[in-house]
Amino acid sequence: MALKLILASAAVALTTTTASRSSSDLNVIVLAQKRPDHVSNLLASLDAASYRPDAVVDVEIHVDALPAVTFWARPDPAAAAGRAAVVETAAAWVQTWPRGAARVVDGRNWKGIRRAWLDCYDPGVSGDELGRVVIIEDDIELSPAWYEYLLAATAATRNVPGVAGVSLQRQASRLDAYASELGDTKAKATALKPLKLPKRDGVYLFGHVGSWGFAPEPKVWEAFLDWMAEREDDFDADAHFSVGADGEPWSARRPGYRESVVSRWYRGLVQNGRGESFGRSTPDSMWTAHFDAFCAERGLATLHARVDKNKAAFATSHRADGAHYTGINKPDASLVTLAQWRGGLQTRLFPAVARANGSVSETTTAIPRVDLAGRELDEPRAAAALRRFADHYGASASPGWRARFDAAIGRNRLGLPVDAVP
Repeated sequence: MALKLILASAAVALTTTTASRSSSDLNVIVLAQKRPDHVSNLLASLDAASYRPDAVVDVEIHVDALPAVTFWARPDPAAAAGRAAVVETAAAWVQTWPRGAARVVDGRNWKGIRRAWLDCYDPGVSGDELGRVVIIEDDIELSPAWYEYLLAATAATRNVPGVAGVSLQRQASRLDAYASELGDTKAKATALKPLKLPKRDGVYLFGHVGSWGFAPEPKVWEAFLDWMAEREDDFDADAHFSVGADGEPWSARRPGYRESVVSRWYRGLVQNGRGESFGRSTPDSMWTAHFDAFCAERGLATLHARVDKNKAAFATSHRADGAHYTGINKPDASLVTLAQWRGGLQTRLFPAVARANGSVSETTTAIPRVDLAGRELDEPRAAAALRRFADHYGASASPGWRARFDAAIGRNRLGLPVDAVP
């Protein structure tokens, strides 16, 4: 992975501790650029989290370059000073990280948010097809329980078909329509309604990725990178980012097709053509619409947690001024405390994950899928999603795996884990 990052990304590893990444349990990748206060806050939350005594957690801090100076993009002394402070802060921090290898990757060419995500981790190149990575942007703060939650979530989903990864954030809003389209006549045009979820704590599979701390399934991420590379010259084609308001893929659209809010966000970026030089987002700032479309076509979804009536999370965004937010600068959610996690929350989220000798075992409990409004999928839609999963991944599976999968759907046990996911 280091070779790819240095050569393909034109970056320089500034500082590295001596621990070996090959022995790590988890690799944390931080994406940063010019917000030193937020970087310090994120790194402090990494320090403050609870880890297994023998945990090996490697950290890479990727610092994006600033856009090249042109007639349209004038020099920005404040941005340059902010970026220099980020590099200095990160370089000092990696010398103190006690749990694994740590390094700063100082980018020499500007990438933007989408390219930074796509370039930071390639399991096919790094040999991490079975490893674990969590990718975190710099204005995120982590719960003290985030690592223990990720271990439990990984164990709980290991044999569940159709899981694209685990998100540390909460999903706060309905993404099937804007509030004004749902009958709220007083809502602003871009306002969203809360996601319709049960009030009790639990986990669910959702059709939007949740990028505020995302741990992709390595094989899914590798396939997504290949898929994106094949579409490098045509990212903006409808089929490559559009998902229906009901979560159905572009290929399954019917008359009256209406796009999800996320798809419409991306379409707005394309149509508006807003420029980075003016401090606004461009299509290059967004990859999540493409990941949602990729997953919808394949019957994949991301695991999310619902905690404290969906008011708490294992990671929160401070929604700092930048490519996605302006003028908010406050956390999206409260953070789950260790006392909450160890005081019964883990059992409520993962009732079948047992603890023994400090480790977690796999679960056989079904995990519900919900649509972009937050409603649990009915039987036909759940079966259709799992069938898309089987169509894409079942060809390389053993006859026994396919027979068990077909039997699971036939018995209407739609969340039944299988013994081997190809």
